[in-house]
Amino acid sequence: MFIKRLWNFKHSDIGRSIAATVAAHGNSISVGLCQGYSAVLIPQLMTSTSTIQITEEESSWIASLGVISNPLGALSAGILMEIFGRKATVKMTSLPYLVGWILIALSDNIVKMYVGRFISGLAVGEIFFSDFGLFCSK
Repeated sequence: MFIKRLWNFKHSDIGRSIAATVAAHGNSISVGLCQGYSAVLIPQLMTSTSTIQITEEESSWIASLGVISNPLGALSAGILMEIFGRKATVKMTSLPYLVGWILIALSDNIVKMYVGRFISGLAVGEIFFSDFGLFCSK
């Protein structure tokens, strides 16, 4: 009964509108998560009970790598949009974003954390640029 109602809601006009809204704002939420995550992560890594012990310098690299790589992601998004199109590029940006977060989640040393932050920063640059291109297209 519940599944039938859910199926009918999904195929109604309001269901489609809600799904489109969630999909459109999903990338914006992803950008915010990636940019703000270091504010939550760094204090936890600096405690004595953390499995990965970091210094002040390493903490600044963790915070910076998520932002430093954004322009590279934006450049790659421009190239990908020319090759694959705008919508396909928006869809493809989820792959590096997912890889970056998996690396961050599974990191047992600082190098994996750095690589995960860098890759997720690339994805944020791609997301921002490709979303901007998608909404500004003719």
